[in-house]
Amino acid sequence: MKVKRIILLIICLEYIVCDCIVAESATALNPDNGSNIADIFISWTECSGTHSVEQDVANMSKYCAFWCAQSIVSRQPEVWKILHEQYPDKLYMHYVTPLMARPDAPSSYLDYEYIQREHPDWFLLIDEANAAPGDYRNPEKRIRYIPDDPPGSVWYDCFFLDVGNAEFQDWAVEQFMSLLAQTHPAFSGMMTDNILLDVWVAWKTKLYPNWKYAGKYAEWNQGYFAYLKKLHTKLRERGYILVLNHTTDYGSGKQEAVWTNILKIADGYTDEQALGPPLSLWGGEQWEWSLRHHETIIEKGLYDWWIFTPPVGDSEKAYQEFLYVYSSFLLVKNEKWSLFGVMGGDVNGSYVAPWYREYTLPVGEPVGPRYQREGCWWRDYQYAQIVVNPTPVPCTITLDPDICTLDWQTKRNVSQLVLEPLTSAILLRAE
Repeated sequence: MKVKRIILLIICLEYIVCDCIVAESATALNPDNGSNIADIFISWTECSGTHSVEQDVANMSKYCAFWCAQSIVSRQPEVWKILHEQYPDKLYMHYVTPLMARPDAPSSYLDYEYIQREHPDWFLLIDEANAAPGDYRNPEKRIRYIPDDPPGSVWYDCFFLDVGNAEFQDWAVEQFMSLLAQTHPAFSGMMTDNILLDVWVAWKTKLYPNWKYAGKYAEWNQGYFAYLKKLHTKLRERGYILVLNHTTDYGSGKQEAVWTNILKIADGYTDEQALGPPLSLWGGEQWEWSLRHHETIIEKGLYDWWIFTPPVGDSEKAYQEFLYVYSSFLLVKNEKWSLFGVMGGDVNGSYVAPWYREYTLPVGEPVGPRYQREGCWWRDYQYAQIVVNPTPVPCTITLDPDICTLDWQTKRNVSQLVLEPLTSAILLRAE
């Protein structure tokens, strides 16, 4: 199967209604891959150059998609070549960000030196209303990605750009096209980070009341969306697919009109907090809104990529949160369209995420949709049952001894199970 190249865009979309290109159907994941687990920056460590080529290929082959695949290209080009030869149906993404520039990261950011030299007016200033002509070349006058970072820190020299500038839009789109064309075998596409809309504008306006788009939510949104539309059009011309990572609040059910438009403009979606932030995971109505959202994506034949970020510190709490999120994912998982990945913490500059044993449990394929029983949500698989309690009260469940009674978490055969609020269980067939 020939896989279309894919562009993965991180996007925050708030209250936007517009006419956009409707994407063709995406190319499904190959069920023969045997895994719906995606790499989220793990390639930084798994493909570090400290292992043999054979070890790196084996480490990376268990993932069906790669969030930041350029790290493989730069660190182990031979691994890159072998992965493409042996696993052509995997999704190989190139990570970039479309609205920032920094001098120390040319492969994932727009060309800082060109902008500084030729178009410093593309940088956004803290005080645009009172700016002098020379202020655009002065880094201290610009809006930084993280304004409180001290000099010399990772994000200190990362500056925002004027995405509403039509000349900038046209130049940036061509830059992205050129970037994709530089590597062979080719990337599947790009994971494009930090597309921030009116919520971000409100935040920046509180910090900088005189910046260019202070209080101009519609103007910023329209400009940014015009930029994305140009990018999408060009990508489609080159055979790419557009995938968006969002932060829109579908967990409350208040932005359905936004989703009506979002679902028309891309071929898939990633979600860095698929069930809410660490230590504050959703239950109840928010959990249900979330799962309905993911089911809608799958029903339309679009990529649905979940990302879980474990809380820092308490390893048992982190595991329980993982199990709750992963089990919820299994309630709606589709072999062709669903992906799941874990965003690891930054340890000495390397992103580290565990490979959970649950990924390889012999659950088989789902045999039907999720359903409600005894206050919990269930889904039957060939050799397992998934049960999730998203409610604020414990649930007591009576198990059928002829179906599944092995609680994977406790490794015990049980006839009755008590699930605490916001917990789950994977029940296997007992031999």
